[in-house]
Amino acid sequence: MNATDSAGEGGLRLALHPRTRLVTLDFVRAAWGLEVEGVWACLESGRLRWVWDISRRAHGCGAALEPGVRELRVWALELTAPEWCHRLADEQVLEAVLGTGPAQWRAAEVAHWLLCSRAALKRLVDAGELAGPMRGRTRWVTRPSLSAFLRRRRLV
Repeated sequence: MNATDSAGEGGLRLALHPRTRLVTLDFVRAAWGLEVEGVWACLESGRLRWVWDISRRAHGCGAALEPGVRELRVWALELTAPEWCHRLADEQVLEAVLGTGPAQWRAAEVAHWLLCSRAALKRLVDAGELAGPMRGRTRWVTRPSLSAFLRRRRLV
């Protein structure tokens, strides 16, 4: 089986840290040994179903990025167990990505999950894409806010 075949079958024998929820397209390229075009083909064919655009430009957030620039994140579990993941409904995936933990997280932890900088996360909060209270000097992001953000940003 070559790297392209692994994109749609069986998944990778890959041990990811339990806190790894999403991965970048560069990670997918490296894991599957694909060029950029190969990853885009996986997106367009539906082999990668659980993909979100976290860019500030999506839905009109910010103006610092050029039009068309995307910051795509793929559900990490889709690389290791694609058949299982493809059977799940949207709500089941959101529950799996967010876990059963607290009602809110520190913004730094959310930035870690989304693989973006704290500054990028702050821009999403400032744009109203994510919400949560400030406690002292710490920004928090609520579960409903993050869940709604992922629903809006999913590529279908």
